[in-house]
Amino acid sequence: MNFLLRVPNYSGTNLDLYVYRYIPATGTSVLLSSSTNTSYTDERCVVSVTSGYYYYMKITTISGSTGNSYNATTSITPSKAWFPQSKGSTSDGTFIWNTNKLDELYKLEVQPIQNDDLPFVTSIYSNPCVMSSGCVIASFAMVLANMQAETYSNMYDFRITPSWSDYNYVGRLSPDPFVTFLINNTLSGSTITYSNTYSRFYNNYSSAWSPRVSSYSTLTSYFVKPTGSTFSTTSHNISVSNYNDLISLIGSSLSSRPQGIILVGSDHALVVTYEDGSYYVYDSWSNNKSARYRKLLSTYITSSSDPMKFSEITKYITID
Repeated sequence: MNFLLRVPNYSGTNLDLYVYRYIPATGTSVLLSSSTNTSYTDERCVVSVTSGYYYYMKITTISGSTGNSYNATTSITPSKAWFPQSKGSTSDGTFIWNTNKLDELYKLEVQPIQNDDLPFVTSIYSNPCVMSSGCVIASFAMVLANMQAETYSNMYDFRITPSWSDYNYVGRLSPDPFVTFLINNTLSGSTITYSNTYSRFYNNYSSAWSPRVSSYSTLTSYFVKPTGSTFSTTSHNISVSNYNDLISLIGSSLSSRPQGIILVGSDHALVVTYEDGSYYVYDSWSNNKSARYRKLLSTYITSSSDPMKFSEITKYITID
């Protein structure tokens, strides 16, 4: 289980994080993990959890104003990241990534007057939104999340604050479709503001607001590895006609990349991984977990209902 404390970028702010297990049978608590970094640095703890116990976090202020807001989250890490591109929760209601206020976020301040002024994500999956065309962005976010990437410097995240009137959270961010979308458009998030007139969020720099990716390297350029080193991105053109052809071309790349690779077709992109001797697909196309999360590649690629066929595959992308 992951415990993450986002420390705000206020002068001298230093918070520490402690994670405990509570044992109901004895009424006692046991310290499992702690994170005590210096000022401005986010705190993280990862612990193994067992049914029948309770887990909680304790946050202490070491220095800085106690009046400043911070953000603390918990999540259960699946074997690999999966981000439905247009909605933050799965069809069974499981929370996957933070889409708070993103269904109120538009390109323009005015009420919709042109076809491309859509909400960033949708609360109803069948409705169009900006991220309806964001499969490449979501796929990059998944692979980068598998590699525990972070932005190398601070960005602004209006999703974390409880209301529109609060200041944006400022700090280093982990990859998800929204953060990766901002980077694709060379935005830091600082230009997102609120319109009292139309009761919507909008990007006050509307010339850059597209889910289309012009450069794969741009999507990784603002992220770094846990060691601080940068990523390299390579595109490999391929043409396949059957499953064996595909595996012969991508198998060696996957064997040395537990984070997965990105398979690109004429109209769609998805993540492929090699786990426990099998090849799996993580597809952002919809939030139907049973159909899109960790599906066997051999089954997925031959199904008439899935959005990528052998004849449509044009390349695969590796991130190292």
